[in-house]
Amino acid sequence: MNELTTKNFNKALSNLKLINKHVEVAINDISEINVCYKSNLVKIDTTNKVSLLQTGRDVLNCTSKKQSYIKIIENLIYYNQPDWIHEIHKGIENARINLPENFIIIFESLGLFDFNDREVVIWWNHQKTFRRNYEDQQKSLQGLKAEFLVYDFEQKRTKNEPKHMSINDDSLGYDILSYKSEKNYKNIMIEVKSSSTNNLRFFLTSNEYDKCQKFKDNYYIYLIDESDKKKKQLYIIKWKDIKLHMPKNIGRGEWKNVEIKPNKSFLNKCKVFKL
Repeated sequence: MNELTTKNFNKALSNLKLINKHVEVAINDISEINVCYKSNLVKIDTTNKVSLLQTGRDVLNCTSKKQSYIKIIENLIYYNQPDWIHEIHKGIENARINLPENFIIIFESLGLFDFNDREVVIWWNHQKTFRRNYEDQQKSLQGLKAEFLVYDFEQKRTKNEPKHMSINDDSLGYDILSYKSEKNYKNIMIEVKSSSTNNLRFFLTSNEYDKCQKFKDNYYIYLIDESDKKKKQLYIIKWKDIKLHMPKNIGRGEWKNVEIKPNKSFLNKCKVFKL
């Protein structure tokens, strides 16, 4: 992609219009198809005939030429995932500095750094959404892996099969349904938290705390310290040690989640296990 110039994108838009006019075109009759193909805007059949995909039609249906260029670039980036894609997700100013030089020129010439163009601003805002979605996915994956660790830990601890509740319903206020011990089949509810920062922290929702208050001695927070990937530790936190750090609703204010930062004295009250 480092060889691309603004002319490639101008040619791509012209080619889409040509293909749309004739329904399909022989590949030899198109001077440059690289951007259209890499952007997943066209398909090439076994006889080397080129036709539009729906994504190509979407480009032609844009209300302005700039919107069409934006659509082409968006598809090119999405389907090729260049190693600099995160520079775009960080916003206009960051991209203006850190994109490859040829794409800085392309964006500049196509008006994609124009703060005064609302179409452009909306597109850049959309890119931030991609970043947030990616970060949310990473957090979700980290949380799921932590739940797997706790599931395996409980299976070994109790010699029984726990239930991974959050897979089917993440509104229960806990993730794992397990047992008191190998011989005590009384259920315990486990909310799994993980922290990869040097200073441990985790977030608790009001729903999770409601369940904490409801089940009391049968509700536990299992906090996994992942600050050292090779030496993960599990802290088991009891409900009575949680309630000391919870906020209260006052007046018209209602809390939804709270950040808890365990210090040494807090952690000393917990049972600790190596994972």
